[in-house]
Amino acid sequence: MKVLFVDSCTKEGMRPLTEEDTVRRDGLVKAGELSHRMFDYARQFAGADRILIGDPYWDLSFPSMLKVYIEHICVNGIAFAYEGARQVGRCSAEKLMYIQTAGGFVGEKEPGSIYLHAVCGMLGIPGFRYICAEGMDIQEIDTERQ
Repeated sequence: MKVLFVDSCTKEGMRPLTEEDTVRRDGLVKAGELSHRMFDYARQFAGADRILIGDPYWDLSFPSMLKVYIEHICVNGIAFAYEGARQVGRCSAEKLMYIQTAGGFVGEKEPGSIYLHAVCGMLGIPGFRYICAEGMDIQEIDTERQ
């Protein structure tokens, strides 16, 4: 079983895709060059049996590097494909778990988890679970100090 742990804050050298990058990526996909190193993260993600994402709650969501990572893995022909007009997920994972920490209280409608659940649907990952450790910075409820 291949389990992939994604910590978006530690992806070395990863940067947001530019227009030039997306044109290059589209050209490689059209040419069928899916083994190019530009697609390493996409192949790794698509081949995992289970995926665990761990990140803090920042500014009503997750760190921006997680979105950058998702931009890199959402590759047509690897993580998903089109069959006619229908989009089909190609990821092997049976589930993705998203664990988040928060200094305060997040609530039920946390935008980052809603977005990641939608990404799972797009990529064909049937199981999604979200866990948030909330209130981590509130001293009044710090059970270790009492």
